[in-house]
Amino acid sequence: MDSAYDAKSIFQFVHGKGRISIIDHNPKRKDLREAFDAATKERYKKRTVVERANSHLKDWLLPDKVLVRGSKKMSFELMCGVLPCCNKDS
Repeated sequence: MDSAYDAKSIFQFVHGKGRISIIDHNPKRKDLREAFDAATKERYKKRTVVERANSHLKDWLLPDKVLVRGSKKMSFELMCGVLPCCNKDS
């Protein structure tokens, strides 16, 4: 999550569920928090790669409006957007 989600209530909720949160530190907050350890830094890198790919897919490769109905037709629409992402040359 980005720094907009840096709130104690969110942090406590995630840790209450037994999960590890990877939330950027909001520079506007005055409290100091520990820096990410090596494993969390690696997870953060992988998460940002996935977020960039999803953003590119949504903003550039999928239509603004979906004018089809049904899972097969919608799956085809999505795969037409995913296919350019799989090009080795890009």
